[in-house]
Amino acid sequence: MAYTLQFGQVTPYLWYLAGGAMLALVLAAIAFLIGWVIGIVCAAVTAYGRGPIRWLVRAYVIFFLNTPVLVQIFFLYFALPEVGILLSSFQAVTIGLSLNAGAYMTEIQRAGFNSVRREEVEAAETLGFSRVQTVRYVILPHICKVLFPPLSNQYILITMTTSIASIFGVEELTGRAYNINAQTFRSLEVFSITAVYYVVLTIIASAVLYFIGRYFFPYQRKSILVADDLERFLTYYNLVFLGKAFLLTASLSFIGCTLGFVAGFGLAVMRHERIVPWAIIRLVALAYTEIFRRIPFLVKLMCVFFAFQLAGADVSMFTVAVTTVALSAAAFSSENIRAALESIHPNQWDAAETLNMGGLTALRRVILPQAWVVMIPPSMTYSVGLVKSTSIASQIGLVELTYAAKVLNNKGISALLTFGTILVLYFILCYSLNRFAAWLEARLDAPRHRQA
Repeated sequence: MAYTLQFGQVTPYLWYLAGGAMLALVLAAIAFLIGWVIGIVCAAVTAYGRGPIRWLVRAYVIFFLNTPVLVQIFFLYFALPEVGILLSSFQAVTIGLSLNAGAYMTEIQRAGFNSVRREEVEAAETLGFSRVQTVRYVILPHICKVLFPPLSNQYILITMTTSIASIFGVEELTGRAYNINAQTFRSLEVFSITAVYYVVLTIIASAVLYFIGRYFFPYQRKSILVADDLERFLTYYNLVFLGKAFLLTASLSFIGCTLGFVAGFGLAVMRHERIVPWAIIRLVALAYTEIFRRIPFLVKLMCVFFAFQLAGADVSMFTVAVTTVALSAAAFSSENIRAALESIHPNQWDAAETLNMGGLTALRRVILPQAWVVMIPPSMTYSVGLVKSTSIASQIGLVELTYAAKVLNNKGISALLTFGTILVLYFILCYSLNRFAAWLEARLDAPRHRQA
């Protein structure tokens, strides 16, 4: 029987959803502000600190960058009570999002510190500035223009990440969407409207952050011992179960990110006027990129899940998850690749046209060899983020690492042990990808240094 869209059954709940959107904004604002403060302090320590405190900051950043925020919150919410630390769901989500955001903003602001020329710092030291005065009067005014766009982007990402708070019973936007779905059973309508809310929410947040930046930055334009459960945890079945979940997570990440990167490259090419002269095609590619960048992974996952059901397609949960990862990777990769292509001076395109090269030929022979070094690092960074986002696929029953941890925890094995192990496995997976990205960046950058 054909499915008939009935948005009228959902419209009475629009104000209820608006209340959830406001809670999502508040939660994102708290996490952003705390993370911003953590980021400034840790970036300063990374740039100027020495000894153990610098290594401690690096360990914090590496750990939180290479483990999924969902598992981090699971650890705070379920594992800490086993050592006597009780947190409400809202507290656990807020702390988890703040610590995770702090790690990302440390890296963003560290890049800003590194962008300041050494001569400017030396000039400040010559004038007798202290290290704090140098940061306050020289470094921060210099980098605010550079940092404002990525910090705004980070706030949007935090806003979308708040959707996972619904897993812990926090009634923000996605949590309220679940409640409405349980009452109306109109899944496609509910989550479509929720996706629209997130798009509007992030657009408004972007506009507000832009004007704030213009104003404030004139330079911008009960306790269980783990040992008791260790023997039950380290059984052959459990280890095989975790191994299969690890391989599934790795496969899901690799296939989804690869497909997404290829699609994102195509979208970036479609958005370039020197290659595609038709405005309508560029507009479609731009619309896809902007919309899918602004919808949380969990909401996209639910939309894809119900879209396959509506189409009558009998697909596995793995296919649903791969499709969602690919759609997300395509949007973010498109923006990164577009920025890399536009970072090449227009004279390079003009020179290629002088040699009678077409748009695609110029792209292949002239632009791409120079753009790879700019293109790969941010794309790999977002790939790491998507690897961590695969933990949300546990909500549709896909037996990846997070789902496996929940199964073992439900069997009575310590949450400290199960989710702690999952954090380690995610760390291994994401840190390996980070090291590969660093190696690849060094290989791509080596010819440039040899020529210099």
